[in-house]
Amino acid sequence: MQLVFEDSLPTTSIDSDWLEVGVNQSIEFETRPDSTPELSVDVTFDTSFTIPLGNSLIDIFGIPFSAPPVDTVRRIYAQDWNTIVQNTPDIEVEITIDLPEISQNDLPDFVTSVDGFIISDTTENGNSSKFHTNIKNNGLPTPLVNISFELLTGENMNSPDTLADHSQDTLRKGNYQKVTFLVGDTLNNVLKMVYKFGLSKYEGPNTELIIDTTDFVQIVVEIIWLNIGVDSAVVTIAETELPTELDPISFPSDIEIFSGVFKTETQPDVNEISISNLKSTFPFDIDYYMNFRNFSDGSDSVQVPLRLLTSTAFDTAFKIDGYTFANPAGEDSALKELTVDISAVLQAQQTLIPLDGSELGRMSIDVDISDLYFESLEATIIEEFPPSEQSIEGIPQGFDGMAFTNAMIEFEMWNTIALPIILDLDLVGINSLGDSAIVGVLASISEVNTDNPDTTKTIIRLSKLGTTTLKYASLMATQWIDSVTVPPATGESTIVELLSFNPAFINVESAARIDGRGEIIPGAGIGGVYRMVAPFEVRMDPMTFIPVTKTPIDEIEHSTRNRIRNTLAHAELTTHVINSIVDGELSILHSNSIFFPLDTTTEMLAIYRDTLIAHGDLFAGEDLYIITNCEAMNLDSGNVYIFNVMDDFSKCVDGLVYLVKNSPDFEMDTVVSYIDTLTTIILPKPTRFYGTAPPVYGSASTPGDTTHTSIISAENIRLLTDFGDHFVVPRFRLNGDTLAFLSISDNIDVTSTITFRISSTGMLEESTDEIVITYPNGGETLTKGTPHVIRWKTFGTISNIGIEYFYPDTSLQLIGDGIFDTVATISTMTISSDTANVDSFLWTTPDTEQGEIRLRITDVNSTVSDTSGWFFKIE
Repeated sequence: MQLVFEDSLPTTSIDSDWLEVGVNQSIEFETRPDSTPELSVDVTFDTSFTIPLGNSLIDIFGIPFSAPPVDTVRRIYAQDWNTIVQNTPDIEVEITIDLPEISQNDLPDFVTSVDGFIISDTTENGNSSKFHTNIKNNGLPTPLVNISFELLTGENMNSPDTLADHSQDTLRKGNYQKVTFLVGDTLNNVLKMVYKFGLSKYEGPNTELIIDTTDFVQIVVEIIWLNIGVDSAVVTIAETELPTELDPISFPSDIEIFSGVFKTETQPDVNEISISNLKSTFPFDIDYYMNFRNFSDGSDSVQVPLRLLTSTAFDTAFKIDGYTFANPAGEDSALKELTVDISAVLQAQQTLIPLDGSELGRMSIDVDISDLYFESLEATIIEEFPPSEQSIEGIPQGFDGMAFTNAMIEFEMWNTIALPIILDLDLVGINSLGDSAIVGVLASISEVNTDNPDTTKTIIRLSKLGTTTLKYASLMATQWIDSVTVPPATGESTIVELLSFNPAFINVESAARIDGRGEIIPGAGIGGVYRMVAPFEVRMDPMTFIPVTKTPIDEIEHSTRNRIRNTLAHAELTTHVINSIVDGELSILHSNSIFFPLDTTTEMLAIYRDTLIAHGDLFAGEDLYIITNCEAMNLDSGNVYIFNVMDDFSKCVDGLVYLVKNSPDFEMDTVVSYIDTLTTIILPKPTRFYGTAPPVYGSASTPGDTTHTSIISAENIRLLTDFGDHFVVPRFRLNGDTLAFLSISDNIDVTSTITFRISSTGMLEESTDEIVITYPNGGETLTKGTPHVIRWKTFGTISNIGIEYFYPDTSLQLIGDGIFDTVATISTMTISSDTANVDSFLWTTPDTEQGEIRLRITDVNSTVSDTSGWFFKIE
């Protein structure tokens, strides 16, 4: 075990780039669209009527008749007609039509009143908006007088507006017809139609009046047709300021600017404010004003005053080279974002709006600000060190029996910036389970004296006391000028607690910032190193641990594996151990999995299960248990699936630890790995330590040293040389129960070698080709009529193979008079008689259910074959 922890914090310098602030923001603003109300006005009035006056006439002979006379002209006395006129009152009719109102809730907020409606050219049914009248004197002996058809509108009828006036003083026989088209006229709240006319007496010299055979003696009002539709409203708009709040144009979070002067003669798109797409689609003009109050040329700020015309876009750009940059809130306030005053005002006016529910309009503006280059800048700069991830190498899993009682980490920082610097560090330790512990450091760095500029030094020491900051006036100074110790904050750990937390690695997350205002000077910088101060003082309790790094054993080449197995006399494992820590026990473990449990107790298996779940090798809800007896995995029982670890039950080794997972959703448990102990060695004790104060172990000056040799059984060798993955790892059991000091030179060094002793017999023989079926190998259930991939491994040179499956045929055959054959026969079905050997084959299973199936793959050119380890089924 070796503990190493040392690295550098990269130097961060102030350069000219710090005077180049990348704003690079594009703000697109658009007001919420206002919609017009939706109103349908379709006024239709159509009437025809007749006033008969000739139904009961009396001629001059006293004979009654009805007009028109049938056979001949009739005469009536003028005084009789005047009597009829006197008894017939003048006609005067008023018809009032109330128009619908628009709710204030349906109008934009800036509309204060609806003053009228504009008559459209057509109505909803496609007719023209018009007022059409026609009156006929049909054979009256005297004219119609005072004829009038009027169409009026207004808020009230005290002083109405006239939309149409069809008037005539007299109408002798015949008709008076007139049409007034109303498109474009304005309707108010009320619409009134008034028509009137009267009869006239005969005042001539004749005493008799002629009624001709074509005189009906009647008044016919054939058409009074009013047809009106509207398409817009006349509204009054109050002076209103539209909501125009832009999204903030913010500065980068790592810089706080108080003031500055912009660089001159910059390239295009630098120090430039671009305004585009500034327009309004409202059907009326808007007074617009924008003021960038942060930018001033010494006389005034950057302003945009103009009147926006409907749908006319305005684009412009302002170059602010040489402008002063300041905060309108005052010189002591840092700028987080630009200060922009905006107003958009609708002037009080009367205007028209549609009544079709369409969008009335909206206002938009796009503002682009790219890079701002400063000639000088007064600011607070926040600059982060790149995160540094440093591992404590060799801290093994399960290493929770060692408690650190003292340790130190020092950060040595160098500063040439003539401003106060705050260093903010977080040391985040994360263990193998993903849990974390934090050591927080917040310390001020020694400031450069502007009267005597020199690089200052600050040492930040983390210990069991907390954080101690030592400030030095210069890099070479040995005596600090200021010292302060701060205990850890609530929820934070000391470095001793962090190391005792058994972190797999430690992240150093650091940031430094200028803690004060001043002019930024390019070239000044801050940097440093950090290191762990050894030796450590730890309390060693009895513990078991396995190093993080496992030793993989590459799969042995086929011919070599065969020679070892066929000619092996015996094998020896020789292990050399140098131990600088306390005494204990070392075991060399071998497995087909890269993950090893610390122990086979229920508690340790639960932790091991969580590790496998974290790496995706197990699912939540699955449990682990161990089997050491092969009979418990006998394929006849059908309860344990073994073929993820061994391709045949004959390879099972009694006494070997097999790890088995239990899945609630599956009928069979599954062997996931095995653990084989190759050898166990007693760790040698160190013979001499630095320091003499018993009973404490000091850092070892003379470590313990031993060499151990053990014989490896043939079964162990077969496991080591089998195909597939193999990993070897040492497992340590330290006795502990003492206090010890550890330095970075204290470790446990283990070196192991395996020696194979073989006989010469069989060394020159050619290796036999092999086929090993891996799927389906027994215990699986395949879906009928579905493609499945058959997989196998080939060792040697086999070019073509045949594939078949077989199963017992238990149907009873009649072999005599009432006698059946009760001995099952084997039925064999060919999948492929000859196919290229590519270690896989896509097989569509039969469309019938079948149990107790086994697979056989054969070299078509020899007798080499392999049969699946056990039965599988098709369902």
